[in-house]
Amino acid sequence: MLYNDVDFLDRFAAAARDGFKGVEFLFPYAYPAHDLATRLQANGLQQVLFNAPPGNWDAGERGLACLPGREAEFRGSIAQALAYACALQCPRIHVMAGVVPQGADTATVRASYIANVRHAAEQAAPHGIHILLEPINHRDMPGYFLNRQDQAHALIAEIGAANGSIHPLDVRDRQGWENALGDFGRETGGKADVLLNNAGVARFGVLEDMSDADCDIQIDVNIKGVINGARAGLPLLKAAGGRLINIASCAGLYGSPKLAVYSATKFAVRGLSEALDIEYGRHGVSVACVMPWFIETPILNAGASGTNEHMSDALRAGGLEVYPVEDAAQVVWEAAQGKALHYFVGKRAKQMRFATSHMPNVVRKQLRSRPLLST
Repeated sequence: MLYNDVDFLDRFAAAARDGFKGVEFLFPYAYPAHDLATRLQANGLQQVLFNAPPGNWDAGERGLACLPGREAEFRGSIAQALAYACALQCPRIHVMAGVVPQGADTATVRASYIANVRHAAEQAAPHGIHILLEPINHRDMPGYFLNRQDQAHALIAEIGAANGSIHPLDVRDRQGWENALGDFGRETGGKADVLLNNAGVARFGVLEDMSDADCDIQIDVNIKGVINGARAGLPLLKAAGGRLINIASCAGLYGSPKLAVYSATKFAVRGLSEALDIEYGRHGVSVACVMPWFIETPILNAGASGTNEHMSDALRAGGLEVYPVEDAAQVVWEAAQGKALHYFVGKRAKQMRFATSHMPNVVRKQLRSRPLLST
Protein backbone atom coordinates (compact mmCIF):
# COMPACT_ATOMS: atom_id res chain seq x y z
CA MET A 1 0.00 0.00 0.00
CA LEU A 2 1.21 3.50 -0.83
CA TYR A 3 1.13 6.71 1.23
CA ASN A 4 0.90 5.06 4.63
CA ASP A 5 2.69 8.08 6.07
CA VAL A 6 -0.24 10.32 5.03
CA ASP A 7 -3.68 10.58 6.63
CA PHE A 8 -6.16 8.50 4.66
CA LEU A 9 -8.23 11.37 3.28
CA ASP A 10 -5.07 13.18 2.16
CA ARG A 11 -3.83 10.21 0.13
CA PHE A 12 -6.10 11.07 -2.82
CA ALA A 13 -4.30 14.36 -3.41
CA ALA A 14 -0.93 12.65 -2.97
CA ALA A 15 -1.83 10.05 -5.60
CA ALA A 16 -3.01 12.72 -8.02
CA ARG A 17 0.22 14.72 -7.55
CA ASP A 18 2.21 11.61 -8.46
CA GLY A 19 0.26 11.19 -11.69
CA PHE A 20 -2.10 8.37 -10.77
CA LYS A 21 -5.48 8.33 -12.51
CA GLY A 22 -7.06 5.48 -10.55
CA VAL A 23 -6.86 4.40 -6.92
CA GLU A 24 -7.90 1.51 -4.72
CA PHE A 25 -7.92 0.87 -1.01
CA LEU A 26 -8.92 -1.95 1.30
CA PHE A 27 -12.09 -0.65 2.93
CA PRO A 28 -13.99 2.65 2.69
CA TYR A 29 -16.50 2.09 5.48
CA ALA A 30 -14.89 4.24 8.16
CA TYR A 31 -15.73 7.34 6.11
CA PRO A 32 -18.98 8.67 4.63
CA ALA A 33 -19.27 7.77 0.97
CA HIS A 34 -19.98 11.39 0.08
CA ASP A 35 -16.68 12.54 1.59
CA LEU A 36 -14.74 9.96 -0.39
CA ALA A 37 -16.58 10.81 -3.60
CA THR A 38 -15.74 14.48 -3.08
CA ARG A 39 -12.03 13.66 -2.69
CA LEU A 40 -12.06 11.55 -5.83
CA GLN A 41 -13.79 14.21 -7.89
CA ALA A 42 -11.61 17.05 -6.57
CA ASN A 43 -8.46 15.19 -7.58
CA GLY A 44 -9.67 13.79 -10.89
CA LEU A 45 -9.38 10.19 -9.74
CA GLN A 46 -11.29 7.01 -10.54
CA GLN A 47 -11.95 4.54 -7.75
CA VAL A 48 -11.17 1.21 -9.39
CA LEU A 49 -11.57 -1.33 -6.58
CA PHE A 50 -12.21 -1.90 -2.89
CA ASN A 51 -13.13 -4.85 -0.69
CA ALA A 52 -16.53 -5.81 0.64
CA PRO A 53 -16.69 -5.80 4.46
CA PRO A 54 -14.49 -8.65 5.77
CA GLY A 55 -16.25 -9.38 9.04
CA ASN A 56 -14.30 -8.76 12.24
CA TRP A 57 -10.86 -7.94 10.84
CA ASP A 58 -9.26 -7.35 14.23
CA ALA A 59 -10.40 -10.81 15.35
CA GLY A 60 -8.74 -12.40 12.34
CA GLU A 61 -11.69 -12.68 9.98
CA ARG A 62 -10.81 -12.21 6.32
CA GLY A 63 -14.19 -12.30 4.64
CA LEU A 64 -17.61 -13.84 5.17
CA ALA A 65 -18.35 -15.64 1.91
CA CYS A 66 -17.36 -19.15 2.98
CA LEU A 67 -18.68 -19.01 6.54
CA PRO A 68 -21.75 -21.21 7.14
CA GLY A 69 -24.42 -19.55 9.26
CA ARG A 70 -23.32 -16.01 8.43
CA GLU A 71 -25.41 -15.64 5.27
CA ALA A 72 -27.58 -12.78 6.55
CA GLU A 73 -24.51 -10.83 7.63
CA PHE A 74 -22.89 -11.47 4.25
CA ARG A 75 -25.93 -10.16 2.39
CA GLY A 76 -25.95 -7.03 4.51
CA SER A 77 -22.26 -6.50 3.78
CA ILE A 78 -22.85 -6.74 0.05
CA ALA A 79 -25.65 -4.20 0.25
CA GLN A 80 -23.31 -1.83 2.08
CA ALA A 81 -20.50 -2.40 -0.43
CA LEU A 82 -22.81 -1.76 -3.37
CA ALA A 83 -24.05 1.47 -1.84
CA TYR A 84 -20.47 2.69 -1.56
CA ALA A 85 -19.57 1.47 -5.05
CA CYS A 86 -22.48 3.37 -6.57
CA ALA A 87 -21.61 6.54 -4.67
CA LEU A 88 -17.95 6.31 -5.67
CA GLN A 89 -18.71 5.17 -9.24
CA CYS A 90 -16.47 2.17 -8.60
CA PRO A 91 -16.99 -0.66 -11.10
CA ARG A 92 -15.50 -3.49 -9.02
CA ILE A 93 -15.83 -5.01 -5.55
CA HIS A 94 -13.54 -7.72 -4.23
CA VAL A 95 -15.44 -10.25 -2.15
CA MET A 96 -13.07 -11.87 0.31
CA ALA A 97 -13.64 -15.60 0.76
CA GLY A 98 -12.80 -15.89 4.45
CA VAL A 99 -10.78 -18.27 6.59
CA VAL A 100 -12.26 -21.76 6.87
CA PRO A 101 -13.52 -22.34 10.43
CA GLN A 102 -11.65 -25.06 12.28
CA GLY A 103 -13.47 -28.38 12.01
CA ALA A 104 -15.96 -27.11 9.41
CA ASP A 105 -17.33 -29.54 6.85
CA THR A 106 -15.60 -28.94 3.51
CA ALA A 107 -18.71 -29.46 1.41
CA THR A 108 -20.75 -27.08 3.57
CA VAL A 109 -18.09 -24.38 3.37
CA ARG A 110 -17.90 -24.72 -0.40
CA ALA A 111 -21.68 -24.60 -0.79
CA SER A 112 -21.86 -21.47 1.39
CA TYR A 113 -19.21 -19.77 -0.71
CA ILE A 114 -20.92 -20.57 -4.01
CA ALA A 115 -24.33 -19.41 -2.80
CA ASN A 116 -22.96 -16.20 -1.31
CA VAL A 117 -20.87 -15.21 -4.32
CA ARG A 118 -23.76 -15.99 -6.64
CA HIS A 119 -25.94 -13.67 -4.55
CA ALA A 120 -23.30 -10.93 -4.66
CA ALA A 121 -23.01 -11.18 -8.45
CA GLU A 122 -26.78 -11.10 -8.91
CA GLN A 123 -27.08 -8.00 -6.74
CA ALA A 124 -24.17 -6.23 -8.45
CA ALA A 125 -25.20 -6.94 -12.05
CA PRO A 126 -28.02 -4.35 -12.32
CA HIS A 127 -25.54 -1.64 -11.32
CA GLY A 128 -22.93 -2.72 -13.89
CA ILE A 129 -20.57 -3.65 -11.06
CA HIS A 130 -18.26 -6.67 -11.25
CA ILE A 131 -17.53 -8.96 -8.33
CA LEU A 132 -13.85 -9.93 -8.16
CA LEU A 133 -12.48 -13.12 -6.61
CA GLU A 134 -8.80 -13.33 -5.66
CA PRO A 135 -7.00 -16.50 -4.59
CA ILE A 136 -4.67 -15.73 -1.66
CA ASN A 137 -1.95 -18.17 -0.66
CA HIS A 138 -1.81 -19.82 2.75
CA ARG A 139 1.58 -18.30 3.52
CA ASP A 140 0.15 -14.77 3.55
CA MET A 141 -3.30 -15.74 4.80
CA PRO A 142 -3.33 -19.15 6.54
CA GLY A 143 -6.54 -21.11 6.14
CA TYR A 144 -7.97 -18.82 3.44
CA PHE A 145 -10.66 -20.72 1.54
CA LEU A 146 -9.82 -19.51 -1.98
CA ASN A 147 -6.11 -20.16 -2.39
CA ARG A 148 -5.48 -21.52 -5.92
CA GLN A 149 -6.13 -20.27 -9.44
CA ASP A 150 -7.56 -23.59 -10.64
CA GLN A 151 -9.90 -23.61 -7.65
CA ALA A 152 -11.17 -20.14 -8.61
CA HIS A 153 -11.86 -21.26 -12.19
CA ALA A 154 -13.79 -24.30 -11.01
CA LEU A 155 -15.86 -22.24 -8.57
CA ILE A 156 -16.68 -19.59 -11.17
CA ALA A 157 -17.86 -22.32 -13.51
CA GLU A 158 -20.14 -23.69 -10.81
CA ILE A 159 -21.40 -20.27 -9.75
CA GLY A 160 -22.63 -19.87 -13.32
CA ALA A 161 -21.52 -18.32 -16.58
CA ALA A 162 -23.91 -15.41 -16.15
CA ASN A 163 -22.14 -14.46 -12.93
CA GLY A 164 -18.53 -15.00 -13.95
CA SER A 165 -16.14 -14.39 -16.80
CA ILE A 166 -13.73 -16.97 -18.20
CA HIS A 167 -12.50 -16.64 -21.77
CA PRO A 168 -10.27 -19.56 -22.81
CA LEU A 169 -8.12 -19.28 -25.92
CA ASP A 170 -5.02 -20.60 -27.66
CA VAL A 171 -2.55 -17.70 -27.52
CA ARG A 172 -1.20 -18.69 -30.95
CA ASP A 173 -4.59 -17.97 -32.52
CA ARG A 174 -5.03 -14.29 -33.42
CA GLN A 175 -8.75 -14.70 -33.93
CA GLY A 176 -9.00 -16.47 -30.58
CA TRP A 177 -7.51 -13.41 -28.91
CA GLU A 178 -9.94 -11.12 -30.73
CA ASN A 179 -12.90 -13.27 -29.72
CA ALA A 180 -11.86 -13.64 -26.07
CA LEU A 181 -11.04 -9.98 -25.51
CA GLY A 182 -14.07 -8.93 -27.51
CA ASP A 183 -16.30 -10.96 -25.19
CA PHE A 184 -14.47 -9.58 -22.17
CA GLY A 185 -14.83 -6.02 -23.43
CA ARG A 186 -18.57 -6.39 -23.83
CA GLU A 187 -18.72 -7.14 -20.08
CA THR A 188 -16.49 -4.22 -19.06
CA GLY A 189 -17.69 -1.42 -21.27
CA GLY A 190 -14.82 -1.90 -23.72
CA LYS A 191 -12.09 -1.29 -21.15
CA ALA A 192 -9.26 -3.17 -19.45
CA ASP A 193 -7.19 -1.65 -16.68
CA VAL A 194 -4.49 -4.34 -16.84
CA LEU A 195 -3.61 -7.08 -19.32
CA LEU A 196 -1.28 -9.71 -17.86
CA ASN A 197 0.28 -11.10 -21.02
CA ASN A 198 1.82 -14.38 -19.89
CA ALA A 199 2.42 -17.01 -22.57
CA GLY A 200 5.33 -19.36 -22.13
CA VAL A 201 6.49 -22.93 -22.67
CA ALA A 202 10.01 -24.35 -22.46
CA ARG A 203 11.87 -27.27 -23.94
CA PHE A 204 15.10 -28.26 -22.21
CA GLY A 205 18.21 -29.51 -23.99
CA VAL A 206 21.00 -28.50 -26.34
CA LEU A 207 19.86 -26.95 -29.61
CA GLU A 208 21.42 -29.60 -31.87
CA ASP A 209 19.31 -32.30 -30.21
CA MET A 210 16.06 -30.35 -30.18
CA SER A 211 13.32 -31.33 -32.61
CA ASP A 212 11.68 -28.95 -35.03
CA ALA A 213 8.45 -29.26 -33.04
CA ASP A 214 10.22 -28.33 -29.79
CA CYS A 215 11.70 -25.23 -31.42
CA ASP A 216 8.49 -24.20 -33.15
CA ILE A 217 6.19 -24.40 -30.14
CA GLN A 218 8.44 -22.13 -28.08
CA ILE A 219 8.54 -19.54 -30.84
CA ASP A 220 4.82 -19.79 -31.55
CA VAL A 221 3.70 -19.53 -27.92
CA ASN A 222 6.38 -17.37 -26.33
CA ILE A 223 6.80 -14.78 -29.09
CA LYS A 224 3.77 -14.93 -31.36
CA GLY A 225 1.41 -15.49 -28.44
CA VAL A 226 2.69 -12.46 -26.54
CA ILE A 227 2.63 -10.28 -29.66
CA ASN A 228 -0.92 -11.41 -30.39
CA GLY A 229 -1.99 -10.47 -26.86
CA ALA A 230 -0.31 -7.09 -26.99
CA ARG A 231 -2.02 -6.24 -30.27
CA ALA A 232 -5.45 -7.56 -29.38
CA GLY A 233 -5.46 -5.91 -25.97
CA LEU A 234 -4.51 -2.41 -27.08
CA PRO A 235 -8.04 -1.09 -27.79
CA LEU A 236 -9.27 -2.11 -24.32
CA LEU A 237 -6.16 -0.70 -22.65
CA LYS A 238 -6.41 2.56 -24.60
CA ALA A 239 -9.98 3.03 -23.44
CA ALA A 240 -8.95 2.74 -19.79
CA GLY A 241 -5.47 4.26 -19.89
CA GLY A 242 -4.40 0.80 -18.75
CA ARG A 243 -1.21 -1.14 -18.27
CA LEU A 244 0.22 -4.02 -20.29
CA ILE A 245 2.34 -6.46 -18.26
CA ASN A 246 4.44 -8.85 -20.34
CA ILE A 247 6.10 -11.81 -18.61
CA ALA A 248 9.65 -12.42 -19.82
CA SER A 249 12.39 -14.20 -17.84
CA CYS A 250 15.93 -13.81 -16.58
CA ALA A 251 16.74 -16.00 -19.57
CA GLY A 252 16.14 -12.77 -21.48
CA LEU A 253 19.11 -11.13 -19.75
CA TYR A 254 21.79 -13.59 -20.86
CA GLY A 255 21.39 -16.68 -22.98
CA SER A 256 20.99 -19.82 -20.86
CA PRO A 257 22.68 -23.04 -21.99
CA LYS A 258 20.20 -25.83 -22.77
CA LEU A 259 17.52 -23.15 -23.02
CA ALA A 260 18.76 -21.47 -26.20
CA VAL A 261 15.41 -21.15 -27.97
CA TYR A 262 13.59 -20.28 -24.76
CA SER A 263 16.19 -17.58 -24.03
CA ALA A 264 15.77 -16.18 -27.53
CA THR A 265 12.02 -15.91 -27.05
CA LYS A 266 12.42 -14.14 -23.72
CA PHE A 267 14.89 -11.67 -25.21
CA ALA A 268 12.17 -11.02 -27.77
CA VAL A 269 9.55 -10.37 -25.08
CA ARG A 270 11.91 -8.00 -23.30
CA GLY A 271 12.63 -6.14 -26.56
CA LEU A 272 8.94 -6.02 -27.42
CA SER A 273 8.15 -4.55 -24.00
CA GLU A 274 10.84 -1.89 -24.27
CA ALA A 275 9.61 -0.88 -27.72
CA LEU A 276 5.93 -0.84 -26.74
CA ASP A 277 6.73 1.23 -23.66
CA ILE A 278 7.40 4.03 -26.16
CA GLU A 279 4.86 3.15 -28.85
CA TYR A 280 1.92 2.58 -26.52
CA GLY A 281 2.81 5.55 -24.35
CA ARG A 282 1.32 7.90 -26.91
CA HIS A 283 -2.03 6.18 -26.30
CA GLY A 284 -1.81 6.59 -22.52
CA VAL A 285 -0.99 2.90 -22.08
CA SER A 286 1.98 1.99 -19.89
CA VAL A 287 4.03 -1.20 -20.20
CA ALA A 288 5.86 -3.38 -17.70
CA CYS A 289 8.18 -6.33 -18.30
CA VAL A 290 8.45 -8.84 -15.45
CA MET A 291 11.58 -11.04 -15.46
CA PRO A 292 11.49 -13.86 -12.92
CA TRP A 293 14.28 -16.15 -11.83
CA PHE A 294 13.26 -19.82 -11.70
CA ILE A 295 9.75 -20.10 -10.19
CA GLU A 296 8.10 -23.23 -8.80
CA THR A 297 5.69 -23.86 -11.70
CA PRO A 298 5.13 -26.79 -14.09
CA ILE A 299 7.52 -25.17 -16.61
CA LEU A 300 10.37 -26.60 -14.50
CA ASN A 301 9.28 -30.04 -15.72
CA ALA A 302 10.31 -29.05 -19.22
CA GLY A 303 12.31 -31.63 -21.13
CA ALA A 304 13.30 -32.26 -24.72
CA SER A 305 12.43 -34.93 -27.23
CA GLY A 306 14.39 -38.14 -26.83
CA THR A 307 15.68 -37.52 -23.29
CA ASN A 308 14.52 -38.04 -19.72
CA GLU A 309 16.41 -34.96 -18.51
CA HIS A 310 14.30 -32.14 -17.06
CA MET A 311 15.05 -28.58 -16.09
CA SER A 312 14.13 -29.24 -12.46
CA ASP A 313 16.79 -31.99 -12.27
CA ALA A 314 19.47 -29.59 -13.46
CA LEU A 315 18.41 -26.91 -11.01
CA ARG A 316 18.56 -29.28 -8.05
CA ALA A 317 21.93 -30.64 -9.16
CA GLY A 318 23.32 -27.12 -9.45
CA GLY A 319 21.95 -25.96 -6.10
CA LEU A 320 20.12 -23.06 -7.72
CA GLU A 321 17.29 -21.27 -5.96
CA VAL A 322 13.71 -21.80 -7.02
CA TYR A 323 11.30 -19.14 -5.78
CA PRO A 324 7.65 -19.76 -4.79
CA VAL A 325 4.97 -18.61 -7.20
CA GLU A 326 3.70 -16.18 -4.54
CA ASP A 327 6.89 -14.15 -5.00
CA ALA A 328 6.11 -13.77 -8.68
CA ALA A 329 2.50 -12.84 -7.93
CA GLN A 330 3.65 -10.11 -5.55
CA VAL A 331 5.96 -8.59 -8.17
CA VAL A 332 3.22 -8.72 -10.81
CA TRP A 333 0.95 -6.90 -8.38
CA GLU A 334 3.64 -4.26 -7.87
CA ALA A 335 4.04 -3.96 -11.63
CA ALA A 336 0.28 -3.44 -12.02
CA GLN A 337 0.38 -0.61 -9.48
CA GLY A 338 3.70 0.91 -10.47
CA LYS A 339 5.23 2.91 -13.29
CA ALA A 340 8.60 1.25 -13.92
CA LEU A 341 9.35 -0.79 -17.04
CA HIS A 342 11.50 -3.62 -15.67
CA TYR A 343 10.62 -5.77 -12.66
CA PHE A 344 12.61 -8.72 -11.32
CA VAL A 345 11.44 -11.67 -9.25
CA GLY A 346 13.90 -13.00 -6.71
CA LYS A 347 17.26 -11.87 -5.37
CA ARG A 348 19.11 -13.93 -7.98
CA ALA A 349 17.21 -12.14 -10.75
CA LYS A 350 18.42 -8.77 -9.49
CA GLN A 351 21.97 -10.09 -9.21
CA MET A 352 21.80 -11.38 -12.77
CA ARG A 353 20.51 -8.03 -13.98
CA PHE A 354 23.47 -6.26 -12.35
CA ALA A 355 26.02 -8.76 -13.60
CA THR A 356 24.84 -8.77 -17.21
CA SER A 357 24.74 -4.95 -17.26
CA HIS A 358 28.10 -4.25 -15.62
CA MET A 359 30.28 -7.33 -16.13
CA PRO A 360 28.98 -9.44 -19.00
CA ASN A 361 32.38 -11.01 -19.65
CA VAL A 362 32.42 -12.39 -16.11
CA VAL A 363 29.00 -13.94 -16.68
CA ARG A 364 30.24 -15.45 -19.92
CA LYS A 365 33.30 -16.98 -18.27
CA GLN A 366 31.20 -18.42 -15.45
CA LEU A 367 28.74 -20.00 -17.85
CA ARG A 368 31.48 -21.44 -20.04
CA SER A 369 33.20 -22.98 -17.02
CA ARG A 370 30.02 -24.14 -15.33
CA PRO A 371 26.92 -23.82 -17.50
CA LEU A 372 23.91 -22.59 -15.59
CA LEU A 373 21.84 -25.67 -16.34
CA SER A 374 24.46 -28.38 -16.68
CA THR A 375 23.94 -31.74 -15.01
